[in-house]
Amino acid sequence: MLSDSINLKLLEHHARLTAEARYRLLYHRFDPHLQQPIYGERVLPKFSKRASGCQIWDILGSVYLDWTGSSDSNLLGHRHPAVVDAIKQWAIDEPAHELDEPAACDGPLTDPREVSLAKKFADVFNHGDELLVGFTRGRSEALYCATEMARTLTGRPMIAVHEVHSNRPLFAEDQRFRFTRSHFEETNVKTIPLDDVKAIEWLLKTNPDQLAAVVINPPTFQLPPTGYYKELHSLLQKHGTLLILDESETAFRLDIGGAQQHFSIAPDITVTGEKLGGAFAFSAVLGRKELLGRAWRSTMRTLDRPGGLTLDVVEAAFDVVVGRCLPSELRHVGSQLRDGFNDFAQEQGFPCQLVGDPTRLALQFDAQEFLTPEQLRAAFCMFALEEGLITHGEFWPNAAHNGDALFDTMRMLERTTESMTRWMREIVKPEEAIGEPFSKFELRGRIDALNMIRKTMVLTGWVLIDGEPVELSAVDEDGTRVAAEQVQRKDLAAGMPNSPQANNAGFKLSVEVQSIKKPSRFLIEAHRDGKLIYRTLLVHDPAEQSSAPYPFRDGYIFT
Repeated sequence: MLSDSINLKLLEHHARLTAEARYRLLYHRFDPHLQQPIYGERVLPKFSKRASGCQIWDILGSVYLDWTGSSDSNLLGHRHPAVVDAIKQWAIDEPAHELDEPAACDGPLTDPREVSLAKKFADVFNHGDELLVGFTRGRSEALYCATEMARTLTGRPMIAVHEVHSNRPLFAEDQRFRFTRSHFEETNVKTIPLDDVKAIEWLLKTNPDQLAAVVINPPTFQLPPTGYYKELHSLLQKHGTLLILDESETAFRLDIGGAQQHFSIAPDITVTGEKLGGAFAFSAVLGRKELLGRAWRSTMRTLDRPGGLTLDVVEAAFDVVVGRCLPSELRHVGSQLRDGFNDFAQEQGFPCQLVGDPTRLALQFDAQEFLTPEQLRAAFCMFALEEGLITHGEFWPNAAHNGDALFDTMRMLERTTESMTRWMREIVKPEEAIGEPFSKFELRGRIDALNMIRKTMVLTGWVLIDGEPVELSAVDEDGTRVAAEQVQRKDLAAGMPNSPQANNAGFKLSVEVQSIKKPSRFLIEAHRDGKLIYRTLLVHDPAEQSSAPYPFRDGYIFT
């Protein structure tokens, strides 16, 4: 659950990280409404401190239940004991100078761990043929390797890939030009509709002797019709085209042997194993010996194999997943979650269901009068976050989701549903559905001046929320609250003719500081009708004093 108490020093650390991230990180841009450091009575997370099992702690001390698994990559949960032990043992056993460095695929030496791990993969994906197994440093390299081997084996240039393939942008004609303009002009990569054999048949007829392989990324949200994969493989075999099954998301989750075990199919080439690596870049390429033995040297020799630490971690994860028959556990947990939520949603008349295979579920909303399914899904994720539940609209069970986690998740989902229902009832006009669910008010205002009179800090400025003045106050680190005085602002009234209440938006706030030489921290809170509607952090550091004005919009103010 989220932390109810707020430590202002921790909050300052959080706010400074936010400011620095906005300035330094390319991908760290925050929505000013959804991700303010302090919003209302809740603090939304941006920076994680640690993780264990299916829980994540942020730097403010709040704990969250995680159903994303670090964006689906974690089968065992965070810091699984077997993985931690493998890392510790590697640090003890390996020479101090040896890092987890990759080895060239055509290098003179082979790590013995590759042999034992290859045997384990071959046993899981064995369809009666002798298999060759190769390891790469990640899914992208493995897919590149698989498609290039298919081109070498068939002498054909064209690859077909599902339009929904999660790694579709990685399919480029030449790996050297993946991120140049030629990548977007790729003519030898064709997209095909999901689960449409006729579309592939048309592609084969219109491009005779051109299609080297079809890459299938088996979905779990919407499983294909019975017999689809067998019909597809039979069609491809007639035309001399290979079937590449990308089992990165389905192997060890849908079943131990992935979709090929689930649907009883034997692809020509398999890409799998990424999720066993967790945070370590890893993937495996498998295929029949008489097939891959003729093509590997022209492709894999240019790639890197994973290092010793990665191999130890993957083997430890492999043993746990197979030993526990983890997909059965995930299916049981997912079924309970799906059935429990769907029953509750139906009872409440809530327009949402969890759909998909129990090992990987997704929220599916019915469109409402003023809200699209995408808007509803985004709103649900944010309401869930306030309850302490992390989801991006999908639920990926892992080994750490035990009975207690499932019980807590159901309670959080029920409260999220109730909050969503209240929010949806408030939307009576189309324009109110524009934007995100927490864009509940329009905030305008700033601190115009800060003056120190001995140990009293005097702040003057103005603030309007939804065009109306508010009751402003400051709370210091000891919990002492000081109310602001309302000040008439005729200048604002003149400059804002469309805001009738602008004349009453001014304030004067006088707060005592403990020292004029040390930093002081306060929460500036805005109330209306006794309800807290906005809160921001103010840090005054005499050593780093900046010039006014200080806007309220960021959720933190450094003076």
